Parts: sequence; structure tokens; C-alpha cells
Amino acid sequence: MPPPSGPTPKSPIEVLPSMLHAVFIQTANVFSDPRKNNPRAVVSTNAMIRLGIPAVIDRFQYALDCLEVEILRAKAAFRRDLEVIRQRAAEETKAVAEREAQEARAKALAEENAAREKQEKEEKEARVKAAADQTMP
Repeated sequence: MPPPSGPTPKSPIEVLPSMLHAVFIQTANVFSDPRKNNPRAVVSTNAMIRLGIPAVIDRFQYALDCLEVEILRAKAAFRRDLEVIRQRAAEETKAVAEREAQEARAKALAEENAAREKQEKEEKEARVKAAADQTMP
């Protein structure tokens, strides 16, 4: 239901207190004794209440509906942003794991190469020693 015509505050959150205040004022007018001024004022006051309060309630409900829509949109945006953040975190975790695995493979390869070079060096020294032992009587 669209809001009734007339000047309205911009934000629905601003509408709520003003509508509540309007209900209080209209209710206070009922409890003030209108018969002191005019005996027919009771009839007009009742008519004003019957016309005024439902309109204020409608505007209040409309403002609540607008707030609900804003909250649902914000909730959707937060969920979307949270999903993006979770995806980025998962990608970063995966990238870190891949980087660590690559570093571990590189380290293992370096250790393997170092062990092979050491073995080759030992074999070469053993051959040189064997050759030297053969040449010496």
C-alpha cells in the first residue's frame, strides 16, 4: 500500500516515531474533555479518531514494510559479500597449499640432487682411490 499523500519524512525509520507521536496526540485529544468547549466536539473527536488513527496506522505499517524490504536487501547483500569473501579465502588457502607443495617438491628435488651429487662424488673418489691402489705396488 503506497503512503498517503502529503509531506513525509524521507526515511521509513524517520516515519515510525512521527506516526507513533501522531497516535499519542490524537489519543490525548480524546482524553482531554472536549465537552468543556463544545458539546458536539465529542462527535467530531470520535470522527477524527476513526479517520485519523487508521491512516496513521497505515503509514506506520507502510514504513515498517519499507524497512523490511531494506533489511532483506541488506541481508542479501551481506550473504553475497560473505560468499565472495569465503571464495577468496578458499582460493587463497588453495594457492598457499599449492605454493607449499611446490616448495616441498623443490626442496625434495634439491635434496635428491644433493644426495646424487654426493653419491657420484663418493663413487668418483672410490674409483680414484681404486685406480691409485692399482698403480701402487
